[in-house]
Amino acid sequence: MNQSAIPLPDDRRGFWVRLLHTPAADLVRLRVTGRLDVKALMAEADLPEPLRQVVRQVAKKTRLWRCEKVDVAQELIDHFGDGLAAGQSPDGLIEAFGNPRQAARLIRRAKRRNRPLFWRVWGSVIRVAAWTLAAAIVLYAVIFVRFLWGKPTIAWNYMAELNAEAKAIPEDERAWPLYREALMKLEPVPGDFPTEHRQPNVWELAAASPDEVEMWNVLSAYVARNQQSIELTRRAAAKRRLGYCYGNPADAVPFPADPACRQLVPSPRTDNPMVIHLLLEHVQRLRLLALFLRADAGLAAEDGDGARATADLVAQLGICRHSYDAGRFLISNLVGLALLTMAFDTVGEILADRPETFSDEDLHELAHEIAATGDGGPLRLQWEGERAKVRDLLQRIYTDNGEGDGRLTPEGMQALLTLAASVFQDLGIARGHESWGKRLYVDLLGSAASVAVPERRELSRLADRLLDQMERESQTPLWQRSKSKVEEEVHPLWTSPIEAIRFAPVLLLLPCSGSPIEEAERTTQRRDAALVAIALELYRRRAGDWPERLDQLVPDLLPSVPPDRFDGRPLRYRLADGRPVVYSVGCDRVDDGGMPPRSARAYESIRFWYPTWPTDSLPRDQEDRGDWVLWPPVEGGSD
Repeated sequence: MNQSAIPLPDDRRGFWVRLLHTPAADLVRLRVTGRLDVKALMAEADLPEPLRQVVRQVAKKTRLWRCEKVDVAQELIDHFGDGLAAGQSPDGLIEAFGNPRQAARLIRRAKRRNRPLFWRVWGSVIRVAAWTLAAAIVLYAVIFVRFLWGKPTIAWNYMAELNAEAKAIPEDERAWPLYREALMKLEPVPGDFPTEHRQPNVWELAAASPDEVEMWNVLSAYVARNQQSIELTRRAAAKRRLGYCYGNPADAVPFPADPACRQLVPSPRTDNPMVIHLLLEHVQRLRLLALFLRADAGLAAEDGDGARATADLVAQLGICRHSYDAGRFLISNLVGLALLTMAFDTVGEILADRPETFSDEDLHELAHEIAATGDGGPLRLQWEGERAKVRDLLQRIYTDNGEGDGRLTPEGMQALLTLAASVFQDLGIARGHESWGKRLYVDLLGSAASVAVPERRELSRLADRLLDQMERESQTPLWQRSKSKVEEEVHPLWTSPIEAIRFAPVLLLLPCSGSPIEEAERTTQRRDAALVAIALELYRRRAGDWPERLDQLVPDLLPSVPPDRFDGRPLRYRLADGRPVVYSVGCDRVDDGGMPPRSARAYESIRFWYPTWPTDSLPRDQEDRGDWVLWPPVEGGSD
């Protein structure tokens, strides 16, 4: 007999071999049996080598657990042993047994059916999970290919539309060329600034107030040296239309006064840039010129030059009109409102401190120009620019099926990442596609986002609904407002991480808080207060004293007493120590007799509208009580 066929006794197998082939149950009983060793079982079997080969082959091909393989091997050994004992030859047994591969498959199926119920359930779960994963991979591959296949259709060119409006204005009626010339003639800020502080830039200098003595003296000298620019600004402000063209090199301007800003507006990289990429720096330049006019008006008041102060204030109002209408964007509206507030405050300050600066004719001219802002009614925000932003973004991030719908595209995903750069900058994916890995990452992310982000029609309807509601709310006086419906709808979207991602294209663009809307109402209140202050001064000059009531100004000096924007009743007025006080009840809608809050914090907040605060829930302690004093101006609070 071949030595390899002689069964080895247990004690000849190594300990570690037996240990590796011992079931855990035997080990728990501290028995090293090695009974899972199929090779040892074959070695001990009294079978010819051909039959052993069949047993080994079948046991291996069953791919069962080791204990099951041992059982299969033992059953086959017994089966062939019984056949040999019955006088059958090994070849006959092999022929009768059949194909080992098929036999192994049948044995495997039978053994698996005899396994525990838990294992069979778990196996079904694994199979279902595997098929589900495979289906998900196939589905994601389809979505990925569909995502890569999508291309946006750019049908809207807002820059061209804006420029077409500007180009339609005759050259001699455009204000921007004069503004540009005024900016070109501004001198750099003097380098010998007489303080221990750093050298201020032109913006910081223009914003100086008389309280900053050293800065104000430098500003006074600077304005005196730049009277040519001031005069050009007055002439520009008298024009009806701005006439600024985006991307036009002739409208860009080197800016000598600020070496850090060599070019006003860089040329767009394309003839149809995204609306959100249109730079509105020309609006900020208008703000700078308005600041210099404010300073010149203050200096003129110090010199008693009413005509010059009036010309500066009228020009400020003209700049406000140009800024307010620059592209009809919300940001240009807000800059215009801020400049209007500055002009109205300047009028109020001069009337309070140096009323003799203005002649009656000056006051009539100022009243006429101020009353013309907002066409005499409440100041309103313009929403065309915000609608264009949303439409332009949607056309660049979605496909267009011709029926107002579409799906997210790779270009759209990159546009969204650029828009949300503050969120994604740490990942480094909003700064371009420098590598194939980064491109693949963005595409994989975009294909997943294309499933989560709503389609074009849904986002378009959401944006239109929110903008329509914002426009309605902006046209509602403060005293008729309740909690913003826009905020009620948007707040749950922002606070839900999933919804914030889904509706990001709209949420990132729209001003979903009420502050911009309320700013128009606050500016309207300041305008009305400036008109009342002018009327009071004219009344005093005619009658020799202040009126007891504001209705004494009607109809000779005012068409009617303006309303308090916070409660709708006539604007409040009283005489305090023989001096007039014009005031609003403020956001708490409680009349405190024209006394401002004692604390600066409370005085700052009393002007703001909090529609979610019922009147009886407002803090009413002694420090926080007070009204919004409109004229004469007060600083901070009464302390």
